[in-house]
Amino acid sequence: MTGFAIFRMPEKKRASMVIQTQGKTFAATTWEEIDDKRGYVIAPFNISERTPLLILQPTVEMDVDCDNSDAVKRLMRVAISSVTDVASWQSEEQCETERMAYNRLFHRYSKALESGDFRKLVLARVHHVPYPETPKDMGEYLSSLFMKACALYPKLYISLFSTPESGTWLVATPETLLSCDQIGRCYTMALAGTMKAGETEKEWSLKNQMEQNIVTQYIRENLEDIVCSLRVEPAHTVMAASLLHLRSDFHFSLLGTHTVGEIARKLHPTPAVCGIPKHKAWELIVKEEGDRRRYYSGFTGMITKRETNLFVTLRCMRATITGFDLYAGGGIVKDSVLDDEWAETVMKMETMERLI
Repeated sequence: MTGFAIFRMPEKKRASMVIQTQGKTFAATTWEEIDDKRGYVIAPFNISERTPLLILQPTVEMDVDCDNSDAVKRLMRVAISSVTDVASWQSEEQCETERMAYNRLFHRYSKALESGDFRKLVLARVHHVPYPETPKDMGEYLSSLFMKACALYPKLYISLFSTPESGTWLVATPETLLSCDQIGRCYTMALAGTMKAGETEKEWSLKNQMEQNIVTQYIRENLEDIVCSLRVEPAHTVMAASLLHLRSDFHFSLLGTHTVGEIARKLHPTPAVCGIPKHKAWELIVKEEGDRRRYYSGFTGMITKRETNLFVTLRCMRATITGFDLYAGGGIVKDSVLDDEWAETVMKMETMERLI
């Protein structure tokens, strides 16, 4: 077996499982190659030798009832044991404490913002959480986490995927990158701003409103010339796990010869995970953070002849030999406060930490 993915669409009762039993996972070196393939896409924040753009081309596809935990566990036990040697799942090496690394990069990003070259930069970090006790059966353990995520987060996209190249990841994300049907009707969203659920009596801060406006403007500008019938809905508050976000929805149709892959490349990475201006922000993040993000803030999902459903790998964690590496990031603007931004990443990691 080469790799597998099991995923549940938001507000659905059944999950889909795709398994590639033959050949190597297709590893692309450019975003353009999405258009030539069909399958389960596992895209990194930045394509590199360490983190290629992967496409599982399934030889087996099946639906699984999310309430049938025994069936999921049986499938997962076989899939996990066939794909990956657990002992090879090494955690990120830390040469300095998480907080020291975060503080250092925060000040570098703040200086870059003060120069006027950037309007927003997204700073990400990794936090290692040990297993409560060493799992005796990794397939059964991971399947139980997947089922728990489905139960706790019915409105999120839940995915568990594993390949030798990517390792094994569990994702619970509220953000759609791109969804298209077979006649070219498409949807995406601008998601930004973060507030703890239960704080609805508070108004959204100017910082959060500015972040959301930046993302909305960016998506509109990138889509206007290559789509038709573009309709943008006003920003509204949505709940994702225990967090609140501001979201604007975009509906449009593909124009002429423009393709799903082209739209995905236009949108990724969004300002919600990268910054403004996009390419310059991406260059700075890759320079400062290297490829430690791996597949965090990339995207994942199925592309078929009938439809495309791609989601930003936002709330996620990667299995290692000793536990999970949890990933989170936050938008830094000129007036950002260090302790507030750190606290926001802690809140975001709680989505995955509740599962462990």
